[in-house]
Amino acid sequence: MAFGDTGLLFIIAHDNGAGLRALAPQTAHCEVTYSGPQAIDFTALNALSISGGSGGATPITLQNVFSVTPLGGNDARIAFDRDALAAVTEPQRSNIISAFVNGGTLSIAFGTDGPDEQLTVQLRALRTGDFVLGASADPHRAHVAHHPGVVGNNVLAPAELTATLAATGYNVSGITLTAEGHLVLPAAAAPPPPGSSGTQTLTLSHAPSGKSATLPVEVHVPTDLIVLLDRSGSMAANIGPGSSKWSVAADVASLFSVVCANMVPDRDVVGGSAAKLLGHHRTSIGRFHWAGGSEVVVIDPFVPASEAPSVPADAPGGSTPIGMALQDAASAFAPASKWRRRHVVVLTDGMDNVGSPRLQDLTAAELPALIDSAETGVVLHNISYVRTGDAPSAALEALCVSHDGQFDSTETDPADALAPEALRAAFLSVLPNIVPAELGGPVAVGATLPVEEGVDRLMLVVNQEGLSLGAQRDGALVAGTTSDSGHGYSWVIVDAPEAGDYGVTGAAAGELYAFFDLTLRTRFGAEARGPGQPVRVFAEVRHHGSPVSGADVRVTVNHPDESLGERLTLAARQGLLAIALRRKLIDPKQLKTAMDQASGQASSHVDVPSVRRQLLQATEALTGQDFARGQRELSLSEVQPGRYEASVEDTDHEEVYTLRFHASGNTPAGRSFARDRRLSVVLAPVPDAARSDTIIRNVAADNQTPLWAATVLPRSASGKPLGPGLVPQLAFHYLDKEDRHKLPKLATVDNLDGTYTTLLATDPNKLPKFGLFWGNPDAGQAVVVRPECPRVRRVSVRL
Repeated sequence: MAFGDTGLLFIIAHDNGAGLRALAPQTAHCEVTYSGPQAIDFTALNALSISGGSGGATPITLQNVFSVTPLGGNDARIAFDRDALAAVTEPQRSNIISAFVNGGTLSIAFGTDGPDEQLTVQLRALRTGDFVLGASADPHRAHVAHHPGVVGNNVLAPAELTATLAATGYNVSGITLTAEGHLVLPAAAAPPPPGSSGTQTLTLSHAPSGKSATLPVEVHVPTDLIVLLDRSGSMAANIGPGSSKWSVAADVASLFSVVCANMVPDRDVVGGSAAKLLGHHRTSIGRFHWAGGSEVVVIDPFVPASEAPSVPADAPGGSTPIGMALQDAASAFAPASKWRRRHVVVLTDGMDNVGSPRLQDLTAAELPALIDSAETGVVLHNISYVRTGDAPSAALEALCVSHDGQFDSTETDPADALAPEALRAAFLSVLPNIVPAELGGPVAVGATLPVEEGVDRLMLVVNQEGLSLGAQRDGALVAGTTSDSGHGYSWVIVDAPEAGDYGVTGAAAGELYAFFDLTLRTRFGAEARGPGQPVRVFAEVRHHGSPVSGADVRVTVNHPDESLGERLTLAARQGLLAIALRRKLIDPKQLKTAMDQASGQASSHVDVPSVRRQLLQATEALTGQDFARGQRELSLSEVQPGRYEASVEDTDHEEVYTLRFHASGNTPAGRSFARDRRLSVVLAPVPDAARSDTIIRNVAADNQTPLWAATVLPRSASGKPLGPGLVPQLAFHYLDKEDRHKLPKLATVDNLDGTYTTLLATDPNKLPKFGLFWGNPDAGQAVVVRPECPRVRRVSVRL
């Protein structure tokens, strides 16, 4: 039970003489639910007294500070009246703190059907608010951001208190407290890892008494965010009346900026370099394309996140230098500091097809990850606004994974991959990775979303602009809200919302999202190992640091129902591509441009669909069959308190699998909650050496230097052809790293029938070892061509 806004944390237990019966422990809300055998006359509840325990502090009595809600039977919910608690004077606060330090108790007098008893409350911890790491010249000092009404001096005898800050995969001990409530971390300490902001617990230990208590805290790492948009020509494509991919992307990105700004609580930071918590976060909008013979990457100056910058009215054009744009974004962050987080959210509708460095060639120096440098590392998130075959999803996802970020793609949307709703869902689901916030919905306007106890800020968003929204709780209008509109959306904000079911007024239709600052915290994830291997999905649910058991956790999986590589390979062998060329379903010049761009030999800087997209569109038109997709739902089982797991089986088909998580249940106090998240994983079309076919032969004329032609038909671990259109992810390289430096680079020819060829002009006794690699040749995933024992399979290409 949180004692109002006085900065105290209680754990309540009922002592009936036969041992303690725990009631619901509370940390951020002024109520406790009693459930037990005592028939309590709650109408007789009339006093609160605090004794000083062994310290002998003068007892304090507060009258008429309770409200009682019967729950049926002997159960009821007891709540402190916030206004009455606000009247507690400073001397009384000092006595309360003294009672904690000296092991005192809090007693509530109530009547039962038997003799009067005392409800005993053990004082266990102090609540000091949120903390901001790296907020001043002393980066190891975590400055406190107080909740409204919490005084600065709320820690007595700080020299006697030590603390440990913990999160998933993170633990810093030996932290000391100042009299103002600040934390001072050891000099070697590091900030928490990405994705754990807002999930920390602080364990306070009091050396003289030997007592300790754990309370949840929200730790904010000052953050710089760049929202980086693809401004290439393909983004000008119309997707509906009056809408283009660019206009939709600009609106959604601008809304994302607004939500980021509004979900960081507006709290004073005591002792930090900025007066408000939000002041430690900055945002920039970036755009990139190729124009006038060179890349154009514009990254606006960082501004305070509170300004919520929006995307300017640029016109798309040119091609797509993703690698160069990411290099420029990484260099835009300054100064270097491990105490400032650097996030990039890049949105693209295609593939990297021009410029240098190319996406697959980015080095750790050009785009450092946190594992490369804590001072300059970038957390990268990608949103692919694409249809099947548009983008090299595996390469983009791998880059996000290596940079601690989230990958998502709209291509698996069951309705329309380019619909605004698909992009909105992907963009907003990235938010919990950047600021301490959680996502609920979307649900249809008219429905409600549950809000549990302890939430400090609630933001309700509807996908329509120009509405004057109000908020409803359990059907009644909520007073004191603020609302606004812009970028195609409207929203209303409720501070310190009471628990209940929330909806909006002022909207007749559309989708409703809810964003919560953190009280109930979730973590969703997936581990994919490739085609034919199960994808393990998991969820973790914690309420104020404690695991939540008994939740209903489900995941909806949108997945490919056929192999794209197999479909394109079979189409080529059946002569469908030749037919498509004759019927002008494929423009040969456009196809050649896409192949040149993929191989790094760009003959044009005009944005064109990828090779795989052009081939798939042609086969769909000829066969009358769209690429097949499926959907299934799984329930996750609780494998340990608060952790839920399941496996996605039947993963023979490569490419993007999108996971939509939904977790619902009740907090320990019996309040309903619901959380949603989505993310995508890619089952990369990696070649399996044992299943792939190779052939090598001398194609030189007689009496000339041998010219070896090596051709590989790569197959995945599922035995399915990887298919055409995978250059440069698939490329021939020498096995020996020294050979890669001293010998001519191997060119990779995509034969468009699922096979890939390279040529080597050399004496047969000097033929170097080489193979067809997926991605970085140092990773070792390759189909090695062995001239002495080839697996022969002749491939005939007729276009």
